[in-house]
Amino acid sequence: MAQSRILTRKLGNQLSIKIHELEVYNENLQNEVESKTNQVIKAERLAAMGELASRLAHDMRNPLSIIKSVHEIMKVTNPHPDKKTLEYYLRIDRAISRMSHQLDDVLDFVRIRPLQFSIVSINEILDSVTNSIKLPEKISIEKTVDDISLLCDSRSIEIVFINLITNAIQAIGEK
Repeated sequence: MAQSRILTRKLGNQLSIKIHELEVYNENLQNEVESKTNQVIKAERLAAMGELASRLAHDMRNPLSIIKSVHEIMKVTNPHPDKKTLEYYLRIDRAISRMSHQLDDVLDFVRIRPLQFSIVSINEILDSVTNSIKLPEKISIEKTVDDISLLCDSRSIEIVFINLITNAIQAIGEK
């Protein structure tokens, strides 16, 4: 009889331990399900935001195309503009280019575009970048005489440099 009580107590203790382990395991599973559910909800929201950004960028291309077309017509109808008008034309060209790049960036972010590798001169990339952004009067970009050729997706590298230079200008102001 004493042995059966000891055995019953041991089984009861082991059962209590296993029940506690199952409760802890159940609680961990519930926490993991909640965490995964939150991750799925966040991913769905990001996907919806990506879709919205894609539609917005696509919809903005039409008015930008109209602006670009009208600007081209203005340049054709006035082939010899004065210095101030020419400056305005260049500013509009840069603004259209910058907006077009930004819309492309949004679309590139939400859809995967295969990289197009080619060998490109770093100075050519920098020239393209400096022509596409407006530098404040007191800021200049100095390039070394030495040029390096890169095997890269030139469009992606241009975007990197545009962002770096734009951020640098914003950080230092127009000094």
